[in-house]
Formats: sequence, C-alpha cells, structure tokens
Amino acid sequence: MWSKVISYLETGNDLDLPHVPSLSHYVLQNDILYKATTLTGKYEPSRLIHQLVIPQTLVPSVLKLIRDTSHASHPGKEKTLSQARLKYFWLTMRRDINNHIDLCHTCARTKGNIHPHVPILSYPVPSSPWDVIAIDVLKLPLTEREFNIKKANVLPYRPSANGLVERHNRKILNTLRSLVPDTNTLWDTYTPQVMASLNSTINKSISETPHYILFAQDKRLPYELLTKKPNPVYNMDDFVKTNVHTFQQIHQQIQHSLALSKADMLLYHNKSASNFSLDIGDIVYSLVEVKHSKLDPKFDGPFRVIAKEHGNKVKLLRLKNHTETTAHLDSLKKVHSGLDCEDPQFIPTVSQPPHSPPPPASPENPPLFSQPPQHSYNLRSHT
Repeated sequence: MWSKVISYLETGNDLDLPHVPSLSHYVLQNDILYKATTLTGKYEPSRLIHQLVIPQTLVPSVLKLIRDTSHASHPGKEKTLSQARLKYFWLTMRRDINNHIDLCHTCARTKGNIHPHVPILSYPVPSSPWDVIAIDVLKLPLTEREFNIKKANVLPYRPSANGLVERHNRKILNTLRSLVPDTNTLWDTYTPQVMASLNSTINKSISETPHYILFAQDKRLPYELLTKKPNPVYNMDDFVKTNVHTFQQIHQQIQHSLALSKADMLLYHNKSASNFSLDIGDIVYSLVEVKHSKLDPKFDGPFRVIAKEHGNKVKLLRLKNHTETTAHLDSLKKVHSGLDCEDPQFIPTVSQPPHSPPPPASPENPPLFSQPPQHSYNLRSHT
C-alpha cells in the first residue's frame, strides 16, 4: 500500500491509489515517507512532527525497540502509544501496541494487580459440641522437651482458609506473650493457664464462654473456691433431667447465635467481593507471597488451570516444568491466552491488516537503537 502512496506523491497518478485517510499529510523526504501531523493526545506535546511511516511487516521490530529494550523499560499502553507517535506511524498502532503488551511475559510477571477478593465461603453451623473441629499449628520456639513435631501447610499464606483457628491464634499468642518470661523456651508450661483463661472468656460469635457450653456451668477459678456459693444438691434422676434440659437450651441458643454471626461475617466480607472465576484451560499468573527483594517480580507463571477443586481453589500446571500446584482464586491473575508459552523470551506477533501478505521472518538479533536504519524502511519494496 505504501509503495502506491509513494508513487502518487512522485507522479500524481492516483489510479491504483488505495483509500488512505488524510493523504495530504504524507510527504517524501530523501525518498523516505513521513506523515506530518500535530499530536492531539491529552499528555502529548501540541506541535507539528514528522512521523516515519512503518510498513506492517516491520511493526514487531519497532515495538520491540521502543518498548522492550532496557532503555524503554516496558511502559504501559498509553505511554507506549504516545512514545511511538512521536516518531512513527502505521495504520493499526493502538491495536498492535495493545496486543503486544497483552502478550508480554515481563509485564505479566512484574505489573498489574489481582482482582478484588472472591466471596468468602462459610463453615456449616455445628449441631453439637465437637461436631466441627478446626486445627492449626502455631510456630513457636522449640521447647526444651523437643518433641520434633513437623508443621504441615495447606494453601500457605491463606489465613482465611483456616479462619476459625487463625483468629483464635492471635488471642493465644497475646495471652502467652503476657505470661511467658524473657526466656521463652518455657512457654509450654503456661498452656494450662492460657487454656483456662480463654475457655472462661465470653466468645463474641456465640455470646457465651466455651466452658459453659460444654459443661452447662461457669468455670470455677481458683479465687472462687472460697467465695462461691455451693451448688444445689440433686438426686441422680433430677440431676440428669435438669442437665439434659439445660444442655438443649444452651445448644439451641448457641446455634442461633452462630447463625447470626455467620450472616454478619458473610455480609461484611462479601460486600466488596467480585464474581471472579476461572475455566479449565485459562492462563494465569500467581501472586508471589514471599519476596526476598523489593525488585522481585510480583507474579509467578505462567500456569494453566487444569481442574477446579473444592471452594475457591483450583489446580494449576506450571508451563515451564509441568509441575502441579494448588492455589486460591484471590492470589491469581488471569492473562491473555496468547501467553500460553513455555519460553519466557517469547516475542508475540502483531495483527496484520486484511489482505496483507504474511510477514517475513524477523531478524534474530535486531540492533538495539531507538531508530532503525533508514534503508530498512524503503517503502518502495513493501506493499
């Protein structure tokens, strides 16, 4: 197409001239085609510039030069477009720049953010004590007895996955911290006192103390032995009937309190949640939870989603070495399907206009300078 524009500018013959918007803006300088234009972008300089016209077959090389080299530093879509418009012009600039950035592995690993968190899932309201048990292991200093207990993680860096225990862990640590002396290897000798304290404290979710729920009476603490009134004396039949009735009332009250607490928790958490979901075959990057340097990439990948698991978890396949892992939806970022590539140096192709011949193979090692040599842009040989 550009060869016909050059022929028209030289001879004035417009018989075979394709439709080109703003044809009067094109000029020839030393047999090189330029477009004279005034930039109108919001953050672009308002001055007349001459843009070097680029044939579609050379667009991938130009994009790599103006964006992917060390002196360009991978700017965003609008900044890349503004930078390109300062020197170059081709018909599908915005579309090609957007496609190029969407398929950039470096940007997928180092830029962007994950979506708002997905709606939280809830545990069923237990029907009786010990019906649902949640367990976690705190990372505390090694005790003198050295039981050699090893910690096992499920979905690490996701405290909400075991939220029933994580919130209680904070109370345990705060209580231990106030009791344990400076030589903290003796923390295990204080666990009975910590357990007694927490079990006799009113729980916000159930509006009762754990001890009262299990035993239908408040815990007798050491200082109460001399001051508390003695319990009434029952015969055996009355004692059993009274306790059964008391337990039934307690369990009904606690189930009601837990249901209300569960509804409040879901309402509070899910008011800012998103309906993010993934399908089998989607390409994602995973948030790096532990960084050793502020310059470490924000995301790791690419991964392919190979299965959906219970709740908000999915099974992933790392494309580089084909290892499998499990991740939570809140730590994943969905990317362009074109990033389904094992080679991190993958250079994406650029969209071609209709009826354009296939582009020739690009050079393996293009020169690293801001403006390519002019002989590569002699548009007489390009259609």
